Amino acid sequence: MKKIKTYFSRLSDFSQTKEWLLEEMTECEITELRVNEAKRMVGSEFYFCKAILEHGERNGNYSCGKLCSLYNPRNGKSGCCKHRSFCYESGKEYLLTINGKLLPIFTF
Repeated sequence: MKKIKTYFSRLSDFSQTKEWLLEEMTECEITELRVNEAKRMVGSEFYFCKAILEHGERNGNYSCGKLCSLYNPRNGKSGCCKHRSFCYESGKEYLLTINGKLLPIFTF
């Protein structure tokens, strides 16, 4: 399964696909937009809950698990919740044009 790339921008609080960003750019009549590639944080002490759209701390006071009313194990029995996801950080910066091209922005 191919990983879908997502990007951070000023149009959303969450990372979004290029297609979503292009639709928003068209709707808002924006021709160019600075975006940052969303890069998965490996070994992070945090997780993201897709059900409530909040970050949490692994092994914190309130961690994902049976204490949560939305807990739904991936295997149907126990273990990791299907709503638990990774956290992402900003990676490379690009200029997204309305025709869908991603142009790298070089900083010196």
